[in-house]
Amino acid sequence: MVILAACKDPGGVNGIIPVIEELRRRGKKVNIIAEGKAIDILSRMGWEFFTFQNPGEILHRFSFETPEAFITSICNGPMLSRDLLSCFRGKCPTFALSDTWGDVAVPYWRGLTSDNQPDYLCANDDTDVRVAIGSWPGFSKDRVICAGWPAFDKYANYDTEKVSAKVKAILNLDSNRPIVVMSASVINAGDLCEATVLALNEVRENVYFIPLQHPRMEKDGESEQKEKWDKSLASFSGGAIININRDNEFLRSTTNILAIADLVVSISSTVLIESAALRKPTISIFYPNLAKAYGELTGFLEFPLVSLGCSAKALCHDELVSTIQKVISGRKEDDPLGLKKVQEKYFHLDGKNTARIVDFVLSII
Repeated sequence: MVILAACKDPGGVNGIIPVIEELRRRGKKVNIIAEGKAIDILSRMGWEFFTFQNPGEILHRFSFETPEAFITSICNGPMLSRDLLSCFRGKCPTFALSDTWGDVAVPYWRGLTSDNQPDYLCANDDTDVRVAIGSWPGFSKDRVICAGWPAFDKYANYDTEKVSAKVKAILNLDSNRPIVVMSASVINAGDLCEATVLALNEVRENVYFIPLQHPRMEKDGESEQKEKWDKSLASFSGGAIININRDNEFLRSTTNILAIADLVVSISSTVLIESAALRKPTISIFYPNLAKAYGELTGFLEFPLVSLGCSAKALCHDELVSTIQKVISGRKEDDPLGLKKVQEKYFHLDGKNTARIVDFVLSII
């Protein structure tokens, strides 16, 4: 029998690939259903996958054999695999794999009725559990395993210093200059860029500024936000902008870019969570307009990384400027924002998140 695994966006791919690899290592046959950006990512990786236009095509393709299980990532926007949950319900166990806090509360996943819910949720922690129970009517805690996010297993033996030295050499960077990485989601990317550039221009510390645009920005981003992004970068005067050549295989990994960062700023990007796992100083920019948009999307009053104490938060321009200055002036210190102990508490990197999820899946099927 075959297990079906589905994904759509970069975060979903990063979360589900380790699970697929571990299932196959344990002798299970797994077929991948890809849509959206996952098609490009998996193609570059040389992985085989299926693509479909609608749930009916998928059901027809696998009509001769009921899957042993169906596993899907939770991705933004319309997603075929979400619609498949109801199709496979009662025929095989279904699992949804969270890759960030609040993904179960985004509009396309929020309010799933019992017939459309997954049988089980694979989550990181109790924050995920609370959101799922609040978003999915009738969903109960006994249908959740808090195993940690599979994508974070790679950090267990990650040599940040070694990788940082290699990336700086590839980019020919002066090791004495501070490096600020900004990671944008599709939503409010231009607003984030504008806020960051204005702050760095005022700080004037001659930083290397690395703006990371979301892969779906060009296709799905609003034209106003794209224009604001370009205009903001054109006005940058706080140092040098470093554009990453993703054709370089080593630089294709966002994790390797984060390794060189003295500071990572975002609104609520998964990259901000990854940065906390790497014990980096992080700032969630939460100006009123950004907080409003995030709250409408997820139902959260603030980014959970901040609530946990793993990231600083800037509510206004002056707060952002002062926090950036604090990081840059103390960047030779081990922990300029005093976040590291809390980051270590909530992101215990034992490299076994994937194994826990696969153990759980196999115990059900």
